[in-house]
Amino acid sequence: MFERIQDQVNSRIDSFIADIAQLAKEAARETLSVALGAGPGGFDLSRDFSDFGRRRKGGKRSPEEITQMADGLLDYIAKNPGQRMESIARALGSNTQDLTLPIKKLILGGRLRTEGQKRATSYFVAAPGDDTGAAARRRRKKARA
Repeated sequence: MFERIQDQVNSRIDSFIADIAQLAKEAARETLSVALGAGPGGFDLSRDFSDFGRRRKGGKRSPEEITQMADGLLDYIAKNPGQRMESIARALGSNTQDLTLPIKKLILGGRLRTEGQKRATSYFVAAPGDDTGAAARRRRKKARA
């Protein structure tokens, strides 16, 4: 009789372990599906992957993205001259770090001019006769030497 009870206990323990293992597998699948963006129903292989190669935080931006951002910055600064980087970033829904490269390119290209230094720098659209940009800096540096 004791052996029969022991066999039933072992059978129920094995069944319980199998149920726990199955629940753990289902939870892992669901977690993975959510992490991959498919939601709790499982990974959707019909999902549109057209945005797969897009830049993630910390990734490199394409030249087209930088040019597009620079054009948007130039338009904004033309309508709102004299603003500082923090104000521009806030108005455009961006952060100052993302705007730094396009701003530098606009300044080096002679399309923007600045007044002030460091965080107190204000940005203005450069007038056609403004002596700004990389070539102007080289001329000034050469003149000082």
